[in-house]
Amino acid sequence: MDLRNSEWGSWTGSNWNMVFVGVPSPPSGEWPVPPFTKVAKTPVVREKPFLAVDAQGNYFVACPSCAATARRHMARRLHAGQVNPLDRFYIAHPGDTASAINAQLAAGKNLALHPGIYELAEAIRVTVPAAR
Repeated sequence: MDLRNSEWGSWTGSNWNMVFVGVPSPPSGEWPVPPFTKVAKTPVVREKPFLAVDAQGNYFVACPSCAATARRHMARRLHAGQVNPLDRFYIAHPGDTASAINAQLAAGKNLALHPGIYELAEAIRVTVPAAR
């Protein structure tokens, strides 16, 4: 179990190996009993992009910026970084062909994949930088 940049009041219990990274008050004890590995700060971290909506109801994809030597919860940083309006994306759906997806990518669109199984006859090719 990996606990990264988290904060809580207390911790009890353990399992085969628990890793606490960037946690300001990790539980006491050291490997192997209890099985805790502790790293004071997260060396480099970039949270994954996520879909969000602004106060006017416009959807966008937030791409959080990279953080070095992170410690504590990163909720305050989630909106820091690049914001991409949803109209810059091609939202693919199962059943779309690779050629249709590739045409959108070649036109400069970013790609978002709707959940599902994509049976493609050819590779998806990213040939131009992401739209910004």
